[in-house]
Amino acid sequence: MNGPDLTKQRKDSTTWRDDFVAVDEPARIISAAPHGGDVEPETAEQAITVAETTPSCSVWGCRGYDEGGNAFDTWHEPSHLISPGDYAYLPDVKRLDFETAVTYHGYSPSLDVPHPDVYVGGRAPNRVLQQVVDEIRGCADVEVWIAEQGDGLYREYSGTDPHNLTNWLADKGIQLEQTYSARQEHGTQIAEGVARALKVLH
Repeated sequence: MNGPDLTKQRKDSTTWRDDFVAVDEPARIISAAPHGGDVEPETAEQAITVAETTPSCSVWGCRGYDEGGNAFDTWHEPSHLISPGDYAYLPDVKRLDFETAVTYHGYSPSLDVPHPDVYVGGRAPNRVLQQVVDEIRGCADVEVWIAEQGDGLYREYSGTDPHNLTNWLADKGIQLEQTYSARQEHGTQIAEGVARALKVLH
């Protein structure tokens, strides 16, 4: 994969975002981070790391910034509401016939709800999700769960909505929800686990 092409879209003098993409042929896998930059820190870096270390893996992402410290409020769009026309490069990415998509996110569930460091969901078959879980566990000292109904997190974080970005990017959509500490302390190792899983699966 060549280095990402960049375009900066400035909203005003203190908030901006840049969208990036790099397509690797044949386009079989897409590694995506819709909430990079200061929106959900480390997720764009994870998407790029996986694409750079996985054959036939392309990357798309968006990084948002706000000098006032409100990047999340300014730029976060829920994954099931993301429209290709609102992002540079995403319309072209959508037209590619990817087999597998992996999207990287941050989450912060209520402390009253038991939750892991990494929560793996999406509409990919369970064997695919399990491979991702196993490889992440082998690379990073983090707690990892597969999304399951009744676990207290499924409704909000399972990534199973057909309109979710990860599920319309490819037939096999995989979504990673990660705590802030997991991304800060183990982000690279988590990405390495995803890359290993993709190599096994493809």
